[in-house]
Amino acid sequence: MQNEELFKYLEDFKNKVVNEAKNNAKVFSTTGTLQDSIKGKVNVSKNSIQITFSMKPYGFFKDRGVRGTESGESLSDYSFKSGPENAPPPRVFHKWAIKKGLTTGRNEKGQFVSIKSLKFALSRHVQKVGIKKTMFFTKPYEKHFKKLSKEVTSKYGLVIDKLLKQTIDQTIKEINQ
Repeated sequence: MQNEELFKYLEDFKNKVVNEAKNNAKVFSTTGTLQDSIKGKVNVSKNSIQITFSMKPYGFFKDRGVRGTESGESLSDYSFKSGPENAPPPRVFHKWAIKKGLTTGRNEKGQFVSIKSLKFALSRHVQKVGIKKTMFFTKPYEKHFKKLSKEVTSKYGLVIDKLLKQTIDQTIKEINQ
């Protein structure tokens, strides 16, 4: 059946994107939380084709970058605003600080700094300099999508035409009822 073939082909595309994005995320991930969260899903039904990708919300910022209040750039016009209420929440740096062995430290006067103060300082630093774009997801998606569009058109063009025709016919049928 042609729909099953198309589903397998799209499933293969989804798997390639997800696996490559996970491998790319390993480079900068300390805790592994982001790479574990990257998932994809393919739905091919009678009248539609849907491929969705998901990950932890901060993954989109890590992929596209976030401009800080003083420096940095973003591919999607993400930016931090001034003020402590607009900085990343300090709690998100807890696991990262522990994995990096930064549970305690000293300030410029040689005094011990608590983990709470350290997380607050990390939060303000990220707000100022932003988050560097990595394109860990965008690059594999674009790479495999280029191949997908060419191959789907050549191999499955008839199936897509048929699905499109079915969708149009179904819509017209529903309008006329």
